[in-house]
Amino acid sequence: LILASEWFTRFIPAFVFISVTKVFWMGQFDTMISAWKPFVITTVFQFLVILILAIYVCIKCKVKIGLILKKIYKTFVVALITNLIGASMTEAYDTTGKLGVDSKISNLGLPIGTSIFMPGTAIRLLVLSLYMAETYSVDVSFS
Repeated sequence: LILASEWFTRFIPAFVFISVTKVFWMGQFDTMISAWKPFVITTVFQFLVILILAIYVCIKCKVKIGLILKKIYKTFVVALITNLIGASMTEAYDTTGKLGVDSKISNLGLPIGTSIFMPGTAIRLLVLSLYMAETYSVDVSFS
């Protein structure tokens, strides 16, 4: 699962380059400029979800929030900068070991959690759907 995910992530920069080049050639730069909205909204909501989950863990495990954030900071930065599952997984395994999580649990939970982060996926799909509806002038009703 990790190797397949890492293999797919290698093609993301090429896909982005081709997509951006096509936007410039087709003269649709105004669509590209308006794409900042879903990026910012998704990023803000995902940070909020991560913060809420960290607070929940702190309350449940009776640990200070500063300690948890300090322990996960390096893993978070590696994942954010590299955008590679393999790079962040090594840091994640080290961090879970430092936090005292049994390796049997982290070996099972980390690959699944890294591949399928449900709140993050739900946020991305919702924001992308609303952005596409706005871009193509489709009325969206929540009732």
